[in-house]
Amino acid sequence: MNIFETILVDVIFAITPLTFYLFYLIFQRNTEQKENNLFLDIALLSSLYCLLRFSPNEMMNSKILLLNIPLVIAFIKKRTTMILLISIIVSIFSTEYFKIPWIFFIVEYLCYFGLYYWMNYKTLEKRSFLLTFLLFKSFVFLATFIYVYGLTPYYIGVWIVLYLTFILSLYFSLQIYMKCEDVSVYFINVQNQEQEKKLKSNLFRITHEIKNPIAVCKGYLDMFDVHNKEHSEKYIPIMKEEIDRTLLLLQDFLSISKIRLDKDYMDVNVLIEDVLNNFHLIMREKNIKQEVELLDDDIYIMGDYNRLTQVFINLLKNSMEAIPEDRVGKIKVKTSMQNEKFYIEIEDNGNGITKEILTKIEEPFFTTKTNGTGLGVSLSREIIKAHEGTIVYDSTPFVGTKVKIWLPIEQ
Repeated sequence: MNIFETILVDVIFAITPLTFYLFYLIFQRNTEQKENNLFLDIALLSSLYCLLRFSPNEMMNSKILLLNIPLVIAFIKKRTTMILLISIIVSIFSTEYFKIPWIFFIVEYLCYFGLYYWMNYKTLEKRSFLLTFLLFKSFVFLATFIYVYGLTPYYIGVWIVLYLTFILSLYFSLQIYMKCEDVSVYFINVQNQEQEKKLKSNLFRITHEIKNPIAVCKGYLDMFDVHNKEHSEKYIPIMKEEIDRTLLLLQDFLSISKIRLDKDYMDVNVLIEDVLNNFHLIMREKNIKQEVELLDDDIYIMGDYNRLTQVFINLLKNSMEAIPEDRVGKIKVKTSMQNEKFYIEIEDNGNGITKEILTKIEEPFFTTKTNGTGLGVSLSREIIKAHEGTIVYDSTPFVGTKVKIWLPIEQ
């Protein structure tokens, strides 16, 4: 093995554990700083161990120099305990090899520690620290060579070659480490941005889903006559039910993870009737006619009543908003059995949706409404998907929109 192969192998041994540490940081999102520092210390010790244990022994002088690579990284990352430990290990190894009194190397590494103190507390730049470290190391290594081999042109030449090789190895090791660190920082930033995006998405969902029951309450309050006993008996229970649903939504969204379902046996026809009853008066006020064709048989599914109510409220609200005020509106709701699944169809005669927009409506934040959040359709799709169902939109501009939902039946 020639000198270049030897140096390459040593650099690989020095940098590989540290690279694994950086990849660990990428894939571990929720670790604390203490845990990250612990794994960095393990990586530094692993790097030192690999150099001591597996590095070729043909060039021991080169190996002793390259033992300083994990030490320099420990200095840069400000791992004080590791600096002391690695300094002691390298000092012992150097003493054993060169047969020089240990005090010589102890003083050398104490000087490096002094530079480290200067860098931390006297605002010495890292680049200046590295240059000072390399300069001081060159004098120490030259003095060691002269002490052991004598002042001969041959060994001076060997010293120059070895030290230049060490500088190049240290440079490439630091470059590899820093590039890998940049990549890990990039991926961590991407993950943080994704988490921030998810947080914003859930906050928008809260806003969107709270707006629906509040809109229902406002609609009834606008029609409410305090002197009309019939209004009190009909409207107040509906508004109370919508307020309860709002509180439930707030409670659920405190956990901004994926949608949670509280499934139970339920008849979807009953759910649809409840939602339509809540919308009946508002639709009549807006001159929208209901056409309802519900399956006569009792068909049960395992579903979350409140979550599915969110879906149908959102679909009916969208249908109502799609119908122009100057048009006699019609919303048709039909249920049936298709391919051993429960089928729900909601059709309106609104303005419809173009094919281009239809391909985008399920994308989060996409909306054609002035005050919309673009999350209603996306949230409905997630809820239906969580019920192992399917939702499909079919629309024709200026004719209307048809929403088809299939839900698995509980036998």
